[in-house]
Amino acid sequence: MSTRRKAGQRSGQPPAKRRKREIGQANSDDDIPTAQAQANAPSAAALSQRVLPLDHIPSLGAICMKVFAENIQKFSAKQAIWENVRLWLKELPDALVQKIFATLRHTCPTILNHGLIVSYFLRGSSIVLTDNLPGVTRPTIYAVGDIPTKGQLREVELTGFSKIPDATFATVVSKLPALQKLNLRVLGVADGFQLLNLRSLKLRQAALTDAVLNPVFSVCPNLERLDLSFTLVKRPILPAGLMLEKLVLTSTKISSADLHVMVSPLRRLRVLAIGAMGGSQGSSAAISNTSAMTLTDDTLRALTDVLAECPDIERVNLVGNTKLGFTGRRGPEAALAHFVRKVGRRCKVRKGCCAKGWAGVCPLC
Repeated sequence: MSTRRKAGQRSGQPPAKRRKREIGQANSDDDIPTAQAQANAPSAAALSQRVLPLDHIPSLGAICMKVFAENIQKFSAKQAIWENVRLWLKELPDALVQKIFATLRHTCPTILNHGLIVSYFLRGSSIVLTDNLPGVTRPTIYAVGDIPTKGQLREVELTGFSKIPDATFATVVSKLPALQKLNLRVLGVADGFQLLNLRSLKLRQAALTDAVLNPVFSVCPNLERLDLSFTLVKRPILPAGLMLEKLVLTSTKISSADLHVMVSPLRRLRVLAIGAMGGSQGSSAAISNTSAMTLTDDTLRALTDVLAECPDIERVNLVGNTKLGFTGRRGPEAALAHFVRKVGRRCKVRKGCCAKGWAGVCPLC
C-alpha cells in the first residue's frame, strides 16, 4: 500500500475528489488579477480604433495613391528613385496633385516639410493646410499668396494655426482676388480691400469675438454662408449685402432681441441654425447648461413672423433650446404650433424642436 493511501486511512477522511470545472467557469484565483493583468486590461477611458471594411471597390487611381503614400519615405531614401518621383509630381495635373496631397496628409503628415509642400502641392484652385502638418510654418502660409496660379485660387483652408499672427493671413488673403470660399481659425484683416468673391466663411469653435469679426464682415458684402457656431460673438454685425442664405449661430451668447434684429432683414435665408442659444463657447457640453439658454417661446414666436417672409426657407435647427415649451401658451396656440403652421410645414428639414414641457406630441417630430 502506498504511503499516500496509508496517510489517508490514518486520518479517517476519504480521499479528496478533483472537482470538474466547466470551460469558461471562473477560478478562485481569477478574482484577483495580477499586476500585469491589470495593466493590460481594457479601459473604458482608452481610445480604440476599428477599421471598417470598404463598402465599394476603390478605383485604380485611389489604390495607386494609397500605395504611393505608404511608400514615399522609402522612395525619398533612394536618390535615383526620388528624382523620378519629383519629376512626375511636377508633371501631374493640378487636380490629381491635390488628391495625392490629401492622401499624404492622412497617411504620413510628418514627412511633408515646408520645401516639399511649396515645391509640389501649392497648386490648383483649392488649397488645404491644417495644423496636423508639422512642416507648415509662417513662410508656408505666405507662399499661398505667391503661387503662380493665385489669380485662379477659389478655395483656401488654413485651420488650427493659432501661433501664426493675424497679419500673415491678412497679407495672404489680400493677394487672392478670385477667392470664393475661406476657412480660417486665425483671421486678420488689412485696410483697403474687399473680398467681393467670398461666398462662404466658416469659423466654428474659433475663439473670436465681435471686435475681431465685425471688421471682417464689413469687407465681405456678398457672403452667402456664415458659420459662427461655438464662437464668442454676442453682437455680430452681419455683412451689409444681406445675401446670406445659410446662417449658423449654434451655442452663441447672442440675446433674443439681437437675434431678432439680425435675422429680420435676411429675406434670402434657406438655412437657419439657432441651437442652444446662450450656451458658452468651445464644445457641445454647453448644451447641457439649461439655465443659460435664452431662446424662449416669445422669441420663437417673433422669429416665426420673420421667417414666414423668407420664401426659400427650407431648414431650421432649434436643437438644445430647453426653455422652449416651458413658457407661454400651450396647445394649438403654443409658439411651436405657431411655428409649424407658418414656417415648419414649408421646411424640408427640421431639427431639435422638442423640449421638456411640450404638452402632447410635438408636431415637428
